[in-house]
Amino acid sequence: MKATDAPVVRPWAVLGNERVQEFLQTSVASDRCASAYLFTGPRSVGKGTVALHFLQAVLCHTPVRGVACGQCVSCVAWKRGTHPDAVLFNPDTFATEDDEKKSVTGAIVIDRVREILQKLHYRPALGTYRVALLHHADRLMVQAANALLKTLEEPLPNTVIVLTAVSRGSLPLTVRSRCQELAFHSVDDTVIAQKLESLIDDAETMRNIVACAAGRPGVALTYAQNPQALSAYREQVEKILAIIEAPMPQRLTLTSALIRPQRGERATWQTLQELLGRWRGIVLDMVLLGKRAEGYLVNRFAVERLRTLVDRYGAQHCAESLLRLEMARRRIRYNVNPQLVFDDLILHW
Repeated sequence: MKATDAPVVRPWAVLGNERVQEFLQTSVASDRCASAYLFTGPRSVGKGTVALHFLQAVLCHTPVRGVACGQCVSCVAWKRGTHPDAVLFNPDTFATEDDEKKSVTGAIVIDRVREILQKLHYRPALGTYRVALLHHADRLMVQAANALLKTLEEPLPNTVIVLTAVSRGSLPLTVRSRCQELAFHSVDDTVIAQKLESLIDDAETMRNIVACAAGRPGVALTYAQNPQALSAYREQVEKILAIIEAPMPQRLTLTSALIRPQRGERATWQTLQELLGRWRGIVLDMVLLGKRAEGYLVNRFAVERLRTLVDRYGAQHCAESLLRLEMARRRIRYNVNPQLVFDDLILHW
């Protein structure tokens, strides 16, 4: 191959967590990949994207410094989404009716894990490796985790499995101990802002997006590229603020309208989890304002309303509300009636 014909290999275009990326690239380049990895960290910080780049490089026939070449037969199949040696599973995008009957909370059932493991037993079709990516492994049901554990204890030859999870503590210790854990962290606001400079002209809009992203590049890019998503986020925050500001009888009415059921039980559960996450962000902002830390606000576009609420309720009440919100999230996770959960939250606000 002539030098001019050499493939142009670009590093993984993922903001932040450079040390993790460099470690994985070195592992591929030296052909010293572990049989199983656990990527942990907040949502939308690049765990899934890095995992995809890493596994493509593992399958690549001619990786360059640990980065997939993008031109070999394996890379072409990967880009088309038809690679026979890769098993990718995300419970948020793949769920059968049977899955939803067994778990409305998006938990990963044993049947899905068995299907993944069965495919890994096949002989590689395009190269020497087979790979699997399991998103949201912290949602594994007990039986599913036990089924996976058997494979982790006795790794299959030439197989690499990557699990991603927000919270490592949600996974059994037996599973974690058999994976190489790599922690992903939130990305500095200045790094995210530099990325957004080419996408957003208005400085105030960019500052608001960076604040709302809270160190998560994926969220920042979504809001920058999809103004409707940012508008929907702000609208939801404003509805929650309206509930907190309203007198008690009106709060219950507003809350009932906010938590109306979605199409499908799983969609309703996901919406409620998102809603409680937004609510928690608002209360955290109130706590920060009480500590005179305005520079760290997530919902800076609503700072005046937040300041009024802090003066009304006090910092101690806000701190106690964080505990009640966490209890509400746990109750929703265990399928307690949403109306009862939110009524209790409002009544003790």
